[in-house]
Amino acid sequence: WDGLSYPQDSCVPQVNPFSVEDELTYHYYEANVELGNQMLDDAGFEDVDDDGLREAPNGEDFDILIECADSSEIAIEVGAVFADALQALSVDATSEPTDFYEYLNRLYFHGDYDMVFLGSSFSTFDVDWLAYEYWSEYVDEPYWNFPNFANDTYDSYREDLLYSTDYESVREAAIEMQKIWVYQSPMIIAYENFEISAYRTDRFEGFKNDVSGGVPGYWTNYKVHLKDSEGGPFGGTFTWSNPLDIDTFNTMVSSSAYTNNILMMLYDSLITQDWEGKDVNWLITDYTAETHDDNAEVPEGHTRFTFNMLQNATWTDGEPLTAEDVAFSLNYFRDSPGNPYGADLTDMTAAYAKTPYTLEVEFNSESYWHLHTVSYKPVIPKHIFTEIGLNGWNTWDPNPPAEEMVTSGPFNVSEYVAGEFCEISRNPNYFYAPEPTGGPGTPEPTAPDLTLALVAGAVGAAVVILVGGYVLMRQR
Repeated sequence: WDGLSYPQDSCVPQVNPFSVEDELTYHYYEANVELGNQMLDDAGFEDVDDDGLREAPNGEDFDILIECADSSEIAIEVGAVFADALQALSVDATSEPTDFYEYLNRLYFHGDYDMVFLGSSFSTFDVDWLAYEYWSEYVDEPYWNFPNFANDTYDSYREDLLYSTDYESVREAAIEMQKIWVYQSPMIIAYENFEISAYRTDRFEGFKNDVSGGVPGYWTNYKVHLKDSEGGPFGGTFTWSNPLDIDTFNTMVSSSAYTNNILMMLYDSLITQDWEGKDVNWLITDYTAETHDDNAEVPEGHTRFTFNMLQNATWTDGEPLTAEDVAFSLNYFRDSPGNPYGADLTDMTAAYAKTPYTLEVEFNSESYWHLHTVSYKPVIPKHIFTEIGLNGWNTWDPNPPAEEMVTSGPFNVSEYVAGEFCEISRNPNYFYAPEPTGGPGTPEPTAPDLTLALVAGAVGAAVVILVGGYVLMRQR
């Protein structure tokens, strides 16, 4: 593996404390051609016409096409490795570089494919997605369960994973589900990346090595700034790369990590995770969580959250961001048919604004995950999505900046040319943003705005350019 990745069998990365990887009694790290050939023979896949290739049990020829992203040299090499592995078993297999978003769209809607190569990226250690991503009832659900996996024993641990309230019970369910998943192998995990990031520190500072994604990511974008010795902290140009262009500006219909690299800079949530993986109150000052044992007014078996929100957050069109927006967002995600953000909100019985800046959310169940279920979701503007409607969630196709796209995050889109670049500029009214000043002893900023420009390169890579300032965690 040359020190650049680790062999992996579980769908949960080894760095995650919920991962079963180190507890498995067997691994698929090394090829066992002899056993593979025996298993295919026993299943009736034999070379009946002596052409050097196996036929199906009914005697017919078959072949396997492995599709990999034509924009990634790594993906192309991985596709070739898989083809070689199948050919070693006398299977007619070929690898073909393909447009990534074309086959991703087929996966979204359970279209036709033999094998495809994908990557997964995780921003938190939560694993409640195991209860949805491979759930039997989602075997044909758009955007979920790409391998159409269905297993009753796997599903039997779902209740414990979702509704246990202590860490030990939740982890036990997650471990058992992974053991079944690895044994059944609905997907083959090729490797877990070992992230190596090269970045220059002669002109910029503020880089954050995120526990999940390394240096390239939200917190570096948010914190990096020009050194004082270079005329900072405002001004300058900072660049980074992104493997692919984005496929949409609609955060509800894309599962592309490359798209999320941009969209995560446009929206806010009640709570976020910092670069060390610790929860940080973001749109809120504090919250309380109550069950019937804490408050007799909470029905037995229910969980109630009360969030007190910051009072200086605004949307990019100047409208205040309030508890009404958050309540609307949660209800919208739950009630819009097929919305991926609503999958884990089915037990939410109420989300409403008690006051403009006090939010109350109630579930008809108790769960270890409920707080993150509510607080990690992006907040969307009520005054915009009321017009779009519940059925418009997956047809909404924003085209910024030609058409206004109302967001709340530290950046918004200032220019975009599909396949070439995406420029996102500092939101000057962001509720955590410092203001450039030019008093005595303070250098004037060289540019009034902070800009990230995502530029598609010749091989599908992208360059992000950050110009003109920085953002700090500071409440005004």
